[in-house]
Amino acid sequence: MLRLKNPGVVPCLHPGLSDETIQRKTAALPFELPNELKALYQWHNGSSDLREVLEIDEEMAPDFFYAGQLFHSIELSLRYYKSKSHYGQQNYEHSLWTPFLFPITDDGAGWQLVVDCEPDSADTGKIYFFNGIEWGKVQTDEYPFESALMYRNLAAMLKTVLACFEENAYFFAYDENGEFGMQWDDEKETQIGRRMNPDCAYW
Repeated sequence: MLRLKNPGVVPCLHPGLSDETIQRKTAALPFELPNELKALYQWHNGSSDLREVLEIDEEMAPDFFYAGQLFHSIELSLRYYKSKSHYGQQNYEHSLWTPFLFPITDDGAGWQLVVDCEPDSADTGKIYFFNGIEWGKVQTDEYPFESALMYRNLAAMLKTVLACFEENAYFFAYDENGEFGMQWDDEKETQIGRRMNPDCAYW
């Protein structure tokens, strides 16, 4: 499906990692990555950020997972994790970060998809939209964390992204400036997200 719907990203995907390499690189984390996340990095270890490599506008760069989000390598995820954890410790009253959230994508402006990796928790594997201070699009004082829940797990996320490509919520076209790149229909994306993730408040 990537080759058909988003061919530009395929050459940018890094080779996958062995389970042994993943275990070694993540040994210092206070949790073990969920099996789904390990399988993702075994498939491919993130993608190159062509926004920097080719010095092109971000709209022209290959995106992955969903519109506007770059798929982190495990090394980049670990760097983000360490910086977010440090920020949370230094700014506890203003940060919603916890040591069990592991970032897997970012949009270049601070918003990330993070996976809950807390061991022995009913929330393990859930995926949230987060920037360190705010949760997602829906803000509630009573349930700020759940308001950013996008997907129950990685499989649900991938199925949703696939549906967005298949139903043309994500597509390639020329924008108003005459530049060709990935575009997305916010309304269609939201409709698909709600349909496929009815218990996730983000949508």
